[in-house]
Amino acid sequence: MTSIQIFDKFLPTQEEQIEIISSEEIMQMLPHKGSAIMLDEARIIESDNRIIATYHLSPFNPAFEGHFPQAPILKGVLHIEIAAQAAILLVKKMYPEITGLPYLSGIGSVRFKRKVFAGDTITIIVTLMHYHKDNPKSHPFEFSFTIAKKVGDMNKEVSSGSFEGVVDRS
Repeated sequence: MTSIQIFDKFLPTQEEQIEIISSEEIMQMLPHKGSAIMLDEARIIESDNRIIATYHLSPFNPAFEGHFPQAPILKGVLHIEIAAQAAILLVKKMYPEITGLPYLSGIGSVRFKRKVFAGDTITIIVTLMHYHKDNPKSHPFEFSFTIAKKVGDMNKEVSSGSFEGVVDRS
């Protein structure tokens, strides 16, 4: 099994085409640089408008600095940022004609069920729910996400929610 650990319900079928995105490609595709990049690898399942990515949270990751120093946990807002980065990859792969800079433009309902600690590896599943091509200026992309981590022998959901994105075409 690869380093991508996923829920059974998100497993691709044998008929689905999977495109692997390496860490080098991620660095080229995202507008972020350095430690702001929060994905290690990804797989696109275009037939389902879905991306499955992983991110290992090193104990030395600056995101943990000062945030519950006795037991560092990942800030909730970074769950959304990580999912948004995966969404950027998904949009860039599915719609290569879109060349503008992508932005997070709205956050829907988000739930946090478990803590993510330094040293955890998380799996990020983002699905493009809607793309409103006819209205590109007002939140044209709608996404749902689920983030999971290995707990014992099982993958357990740590957070889930929805968000919107827009592409700056100026």
